[in-house]
Amino acid sequence: MTMMLSAAEIEDLLANNGSGLTPDEYDEQPETEDVMKNRAALLTPVLETCQQLWDAKSDDLKLVAQKLGDGSRDVAWRIAFGESGILNFFLEINAAKSLSPDLQLHTLRLVGNSCADTDQNRARVVEADLFKPIMDLLEDESLTPVVVPVLYNIVVDYEPAQLHASRANLSAALIGRLAGPSIDEFAQLVTYMCKTLVLISGQDGEATRADPSTVRVLLGLANREPFSSDIEDFAILTSAAAAYLSMEEFQVRLISDGQLPLLLSAIKHANTVFSDVQDKDGEDLTALLKAMRSTFQQTLADVTAQDTFLKQYPLNDPVSSELFSWLNGANRPLRSAACLSLGNLCRSDATSKAMVQEHKAHEPLIKLIADPDARDAQELHAALSFLKNMAIPIDNKPALVDALEPTCVPRILALDSMPQVQFAAVSLIRLLLINSPNNAEAICSRWRSDGQVDESDTVQKLAELFKRSDTEPVKMEIARGILGLCRVVQSQPVQSVLKDIAEVNNFHDDEELRELFWKRYDFTEPLAYLVAQAKWPSVRSEAWFVFALICRSQEGSRALSKALEDEKAFSSLSEAVTGEQGMVTDVSEEAPTDAGLVPGGTSLQLEPQQIDPARQSDMARVDRENAVVMCQELLKHQPEDWPRRGALQALVSQGTRKIIEGKSS
Repeated sequence: MTMMLSAAEIEDLLANNGSGLTPDEYDEQPETEDVMKNRAALLTPVLETCQQLWDAKSDDLKLVAQKLGDGSRDVAWRIAFGESGILNFFLEINAAKSLSPDLQLHTLRLVGNSCADTDQNRARVVEADLFKPIMDLLEDESLTPVVVPVLYNIVVDYEPAQLHASRANLSAALIGRLAGPSIDEFAQLVTYMCKTLVLISGQDGEATRADPSTVRVLLGLANREPFSSDIEDFAILTSAAAAYLSMEEFQVRLISDGQLPLLLSAIKHANTVFSDVQDKDGEDLTALLKAMRSTFQQTLADVTAQDTFLKQYPLNDPVSSELFSWLNGANRPLRSAACLSLGNLCRSDATSKAMVQEHKAHEPLIKLIADPDARDAQELHAALSFLKNMAIPIDNKPALVDALEPTCVPRILALDSMPQVQFAAVSLIRLLLINSPNNAEAICSRWRSDGQVDESDTVQKLAELFKRSDTEPVKMEIARGILGLCRVVQSQPVQSVLKDIAEVNNFHDDEELRELFWKRYDFTEPLAYLVAQAKWPSVRSEAWFVFALICRSQEGSRALSKALEDEKAFSSLSEAVTGEQGMVTDVSEEAPTDAGLVPGGTSLQLEPQQIDPARQSDMARVDRENAVVMCQELLKHQPEDWPRRGALQALVSQGTRKIIEGKSS
């Protein structure tokens, strides 16, 4: 039997052969593999001493464990403790559950220090399946201050240990400790426990293994002293809660168990009690607060997106009333959170109508957007997105007309530094124009009597933004908005749509007014863009339908003839009519055919048709018929020497032939 080493000899061995460096210093001066192997070899008699003392049930083992625990603070010994078997020895005796308090304490110190920043040793804990015996020590309040950091050292930055901990139900054990009556005594451990929970939360299966009360416990602590008054404690508790609320199971449970008030209380606390942190506490806490607010907004958005939310909390419920109070208040982060959450509830026309007609949710939003000092991109985007959701039902559109005031949503068109906000504004304008002559009138009601373009002309601003924007979604929304306006002008009694213009210019004839409209604006590029693109076929189909309406006007026809000078647009027209890619052959090279007749002399008598969304299979047929109608109208209104005349005649000839073939098949 090898002679045992005394505790003093072990202390000297560790002191004389360690590095004496801090972890950062040690990382900057890496050691060779031979040095580390030699250090592990030095521990062979130490391991034998430990084994002999354990077998003899000697109290001296606790003194040796103390020296090893002290030595493990030197980063140079961590890998050596693992390679030599020292770590596994103490993991195994810990699992025996018969250690004296002192030996237990020093065993935990050795394990925790050995695993700090050392994946090799973390792997040993996992592979030996000796994690749970350490976790079980959480039940002993006297050991909790040591056990919690040890568990954290094992799982941090090492995913296999995180998964192992999740499967061992560590989160439930930690929640049990956090929910216990002694939590105030362990307040300094809350950070470690919550950081550990965040690490575990992302593991597969954690949602089903976690304690169902996890979120309630965490938010409950965050909302009470002493944790509610300390921003770091509050932030880590709410971050852990948010990590579990990223799982749908906990979102649904938060709603069904009536826990929403806890979340709203925490969000309000973060944005009121801690609202002045940036003025007194420096950059780190300011960044922490910003991250916390962002997390809260996302969490609330996720929860309110659940289908069960409105069933549990209808719009007249105190929870929803609290959100409406945020919307009408002056607190910017709370207002943004209300926009996101209430906007998520607008998933049906009935709810959207109630938002506008009963709760007047649009009024504070319009006021906010019209404020020239409102420049916060996140807040503006949230407000515009909420308005977009409320703008979908036709019955809501007239009530939202004030959003089209030049000082409101249209002012956003000039904010080129905020492309996402700009896109939301353009999209809202488009939605407000769809099937709404009232809003079309509002957007066209500010023409000067001298015929010049007014600075507040929103339609002109849209056309200008289309020219200068290089963002595809923005260009598409503008083009669609302009198309919607053109459709209203061409399909509605234009005396009501262009009422102000009619009065200023003393025009009473619809066609005169339409001619004036088309002379005023140059929509060449947006209209060409709609049919030249191939990404959204349904948008292109809508364009062919509206183009067929536009061409009935002399000036509208002229505007479209300019749009078709774009080669991509004309190629798209050719494809819509013929069903084939490539430019059409000029009619002069074909046998002459009356463009308005099918073989046999029968007139087609075509009219513009809108695509039925339920019959997308008809898209090609309807596109062809609308395109042929458009071509026929263009040929009526354009001069004989128009460069595209021959090509259009050929398209009409080919198109009518294909239409009649389709009808007879």
